[in-house]
Amino acid sequence: MSTNLPPMPADLTRVLGELRARIRRYVLWEGLAWGVLFLALLFWGLYATDAVHFALRKLELPLGVRRGLVLAGVVGFAWIFLSRIVLRLLRPLESRSLALLLERRFPALSERLITAVEMEGQSLERSAATNAMLQQTLADLSLQLGQLDVAPVFDFQPLRRGSLVAGVLVASIVGFGVVNVQAMSRWFAAYVEGEADYWERFRQNALSARVVAQPGDRIREFDNARSYKHPRGGDLTLQVESRANSVAPDQVVLSWRSLTQTGRTRGSVNLVPSEPGIYRHTIKNVADEQWFWLRGGDFATAEPYRVVIVEPPQIERVELQCDYPEYMGQESLEDRPVELSGTQIAIPAETRFELRATASKPLMSVDIRAGAWEFGCGYERDAKGQLQPVAARLTLRESPTAEPRTIALEPRVSMECLPGDRRTLRLPAWITDSATERHKTLDSQSVFPLPVPMRSEMQLTLLDEDDVISQEPASVTIVGTPDEPPVIEARRRGVRNAITRTASVPLAGLIRDDFGVLEAYFETKVDALESVRTSLSSQPRGQREFPLAATPQELVERFAVLPLELKEGQKLSLVLVAADGDHINGPHVVRSESFDFQIVSPEELLGRLYDQEVNLRARLEQIVEETVRVRADLDDQYKRAGDRTALQAAEPTEKIAHETWEAQYRQLEVAISAGAERNLHLIRKNHAECRSIEAAFRDIREEMVNNRVDSATLLERIDDGIVAPLNRINELTYTTVDQQIGLYRLREEQKQDPRPAITDSMTGVDGLLEQLKSVLSEMRERESINDLKKRLQEMIDRYEKLNEATELKNFEELGQ
Repeated sequence: MSTNLPPMPADLTRVLGELRARIRRYVLWEGLAWGVLFLALLFWGLYATDAVHFALRKLELPLGVRRGLVLAGVVGFAWIFLSRIVLRLLRPLESRSLALLLERRFPALSERLITAVEMEGQSLERSAATNAMLQQTLADLSLQLGQLDVAPVFDFQPLRRGSLVAGVLVASIVGFGVVNVQAMSRWFAAYVEGEADYWERFRQNALSARVVAQPGDRIREFDNARSYKHPRGGDLTLQVESRANSVAPDQVVLSWRSLTQTGRTRGSVNLVPSEPGIYRHTIKNVADEQWFWLRGGDFATAEPYRVVIVEPPQIERVELQCDYPEYMGQESLEDRPVELSGTQIAIPAETRFELRATASKPLMSVDIRAGAWEFGCGYERDAKGQLQPVAARLTLRESPTAEPRTIALEPRVSMECLPGDRRTLRLPAWITDSATERHKTLDSQSVFPLPVPMRSEMQLTLLDEDDVISQEPASVTIVGTPDEPPVIEARRRGVRNAITRTASVPLAGLIRDDFGVLEAYFETKVDALESVRTSLSSQPRGQREFPLAATPQELVERFAVLPLELKEGQKLSLVLVAADGDHINGPHVVRSESFDFQIVSPEELLGRLYDQEVNLRARLEQIVEETVRVRADLDDQYKRAGDRTALQAAEPTEKIAHETWEAQYRQLEVAISAGAERNLHLIRKNHAECRSIEAAFRDIREEMVNNRVDSATLLERIDDGIVAPLNRINELTYTTVDQQIGLYRLREEQKQDPRPAITDSMTGVDGLLEQLKSVLSEMRERESINDLKKRLQEMIDRYEKLNEATELKNFEELGQ
């Protein structure tokens, strides 16, 4: 037995090594072909994805999507590289596996190769015959391996096809890159460089949106975040523009989304150009946030334009801090601002004030337009975003057609007019009637307080931090109330046009002025002579209402005629003069109506008063006559009431038809009711007339006293004999009679028997007649005395005339 194995053929190692190397080269080339094929397909896949997406949406693929696709491609290529190359190259190729491969490909080896590979390295006990057989097998194998070519083991057709496809794809990519450099550079920018807007430089169309803001059609840009702040409730006008060096599309699609409290609403609208390259669309009364997208030609917006709704700036409160002219005496009111009620504030003329208008939001600028002048102030942001005051300006116009004059003011004026939180405008001003003249001399050093006309209708336009302008200017009208001249309410009391030379003329009433009466006095003129100034018994001390009163008990101001030493027949004119304390535009001096008097003798004045008494007596006689008729009518009504009661108790008979009975009853009823109304009316009319007679006698009495023609006896007869009885009649008797007749009417209306009330009315009227006749008797008695005085005066007058004629005759005879 032998354990030695015959030596292995040298060609066996060579053939297996060559097969092993060829397998690895095949795997490598095949893996490379798959990798190139995958990369080529990846290129075309990415290109197609971008092209289809742009064709559908006109937008770049989102960067995240592109990165995801590229990452997927890298992962796919890595998988191919690992699975098709690395892992296969790292897989061990055992000799036995290679031998089996060759045995299957070359059957002529008759398992000699696998036998040799399996016997290699074995040290088993074998017989001599076995060793001889192995040696013969190895010898035959060696001869066969020397002539063996391992190339037929491989099928190169799949590798050739894969390489051909990969080559074609690579060639297509190269050719595409040569033919369409823009597309290749766009692909490179999209997937390699990762540009966000890689389609931008290749688009034919490009659009941008701006806002046409009101008022004034101001063009407003969206900020860097494509956001714009819009006032709530305002109309939104979008202006879409085709950018320069781009082709304007025929139509632009504006898609929108409204974010309301109840949800979201969507929509779109097609826009056509209003002018070349410009498209406009207006949305009315925008109250909710809006998002907009644009699409036209090969352009579309990836990110929406956002319209954020904000509250527009508004004036919440307007007040004036006033500094009134000193003479007005308004110092106690200067600490209390005058607040705007409605749209108008009235303050006294020549008042200096500070206009304080408080807004709902911090402001960037304020513009005030007021016809003859305009004022503007505000702030702006510098490059660092810091607020800086801008130069204020004042524009003046002497007339609507005149060239305006602008005064530039320092930036500090803006800080003074919009201080602190910039919510309150503070404008020093001065309302004056001379504003127009003062505007001519204004300069940058003398602007404040700004003179404004007596009626200044201001329009305040606000711009807030959101760059939102108030939708409508706030209207503030400041009216200057001019200091009117004093008002004299004076009337003479207790005198008429004829007075005696010793009279005392009383004037009742008061003098009023807006801000106080400074001075008051009398001006008198006798005949055509110069007027003379006479002081009042008491002088005003700046009161707004100065009563004409000599003392607190005597509410009249008296003018004594006696010091003038007038003669009978002269004429006296008396005027009350008042002046206010306006030292700016005044003082305002005003005169009352002229009270004209003629100087008469006491006898003539008494005669005139006697004539008045005669007229009053006649009026009282008429009242007595009408009262007698009332008494008679009441008696008739009493009888009618009795007849009606009797008729009511009687039943209609055959002799008296029913219709006749009703007619008689209705006739009596109408007569009784009409009598009540008629008598009540007459009583009330006579009551008013009797009051006027009483007042007239009081005037006669007062006129006698004021003209110094009274006596204690004369006044006592008027007071006790006429005025006092008339007062009792007016205050008591007439009131009682009125109530009695009124009760008579009421019982008649209530269908009750009026006779008891008529009886009371007749009793009352009888008492009234008795009192009226007593007064009338006193008047007639005074008439007898007055007639006697009048005849005596006539005799005196005739004697004086005769005496004057005699003296004149004697003078003429002496002259001859």
